[in-house]
Amino acid sequence: MDMEIQQVPWWNRRSRMERRFFVAAVALLCLSVGLAVGLAAVLYRDYNATPKAEGDEVRAGFDNYLWRHSCVGA
Repeated sequence: MDMEIQQVPWWNRRSRMERRFFVAAVALLCLSVGLAVGLAAVLYRDYNATPKAEGDEVRAGFDNYLWRHSCVGA
């Protein structure tokens, strides 16, 4: 079986600048998809957090920080 790498004609007709822009666009697309998935994971985790009973300290996702007016000082 003859396994030769065949040239892709539409890619060979592109200039060096067009190839670099294409690669940069694909990289930015992958980056934005990754950031969107990460943001969705963070929002999903915060949305499914167990709610505290009323009157308890309000914990904004951080166990070390209390956000009551008596705890917050300048």
